[in-house]
Amino acid sequence: MKIKLTRRSRFMLAAGISICVMLMCSQRSSLALFGRYRIYRDSQIVRCLPDYHWYLVDLQDHGMIPGALYSFSARGLKLYPDGTNMIKILKASEGDHIRISRQRIYINGQPAGTGLPLALEAGIEPERFDRDYIVEPGHYFMMGEHFRSYDSRYWGTVHENQIVGRAYPLF
Repeated sequence: MKIKLTRRSRFMLAAGISICVMLMCSQRSSLALFGRYRIYRDSQIVRCLPDYHWYLVDLQDHGMIPGALYSFSARGLKLYPDGTNMIKILKASEGDHIRISRQRIYINGQPAGTGLPLALEAGIEPERFDRDYIVEPGHYFMMGEHFRSYDSRYWGTVHENQIVGRAYPLF
């Protein structure tokens, strides 16, 4: 038997779930669900993944798939304290060739992003970020969708021991 919900009922259900999640997470950035999952909220004004605010993170899923979202614990980033949970798209892994220049970011010869706008805003010459390297074993190159994303083009790769789990956008 299939239950048909009216437009108003679907809205009320989504709103109720959203309110419950927000109330449970209001004092913390994440909520542990049965030990395997966490819900993370992206509270940045300019988000690197612009369409979403809330993510479900599977702490046991570390099967690194290019193009998938992953949560990781920041380490050594100038703009965020160590331990900050971040969510980015896995763009490259072991053996992939990365080339970063002022105009473009290339992965295995294919364009993957444009420019280094945050360097200019910080008063740092973008040429300081010019690099050409192969991703080492156990490391991952992570990027956001927004051109102003603070990601691997600025701070390099993420080590596998920083990976928290695979992230799934909720809303």
